[in-house]
Amino acid sequence: MDDVTDVTDVTDATDAAVKNDGEIVEHFWQRDEAAIEYAQRKYGKLCASISAHILENRGDVEECLDDMYVAAWNTIPPQRPESLKFYLCKLIRRISINRAVYYNAEKRDRRKTVSFEEIEEETGKLFRDESVTEDGGFLTDTINAFLGGLPKGRRAVVVLRYWYGLPIAEISGRTGIKVNTVKTILSRELGRLRAYLIEKGAYTE
Repeated sequence: MDDVTDVTDVTDATDAAVKNDGEIVEHFWQRDEAAIEYAQRKYGKLCASISAHILENRGDVEECLDDMYVAAWNTIPPQRPESLKFYLCKLIRRISINRAVYYNAEKRDRRKTVSFEEIEEETGKLFRDESVTEDGGFLTDTINAFLGGLPKGRRAVVVLRYWYGLPIAEISGRTGIKVNTVKTILSRELGRLRAYLIEKGAYTE
């Protein structure tokens, strides 16, 4: 997924030059607490944006970010992610969605949780975050293989919606694709992804 068209690159360019992912991961492995600072400087804004598209309350977003850094500290090692960016994105999505589910048990806010609702209703297990762990590696690799076969524009639409949780209107603005076309792409590609995962044995209905 690293080669997704750059409309999905919302990392701060200045901070990104401070440390590369491998160096930051090495700090985690050395149990150097500076790793959290480096990760925050490079990907804090991105992760906050992902969480904010799932949760409405800024305080909840900040707490989820804190939980994400703790989770990263506790899982690296033994994990050594090649892409820290996508590893942290998985963590913040899982943590934010779990909090949204907790809140939605009493009051459902579809405006803020539409991505989660669509994932659960339309794709079942496809995007669940067990892919953060080693056991989910096959699922992750299979999804990546599918996305890698898509034209860049269609791949960007899927990633921006179901990875970064962006609203359809914002995806349209980033990609230059009409809103109705974005909706059509999402519907068709999710159906194709489900069929692809079933064919590869990575998903059972």
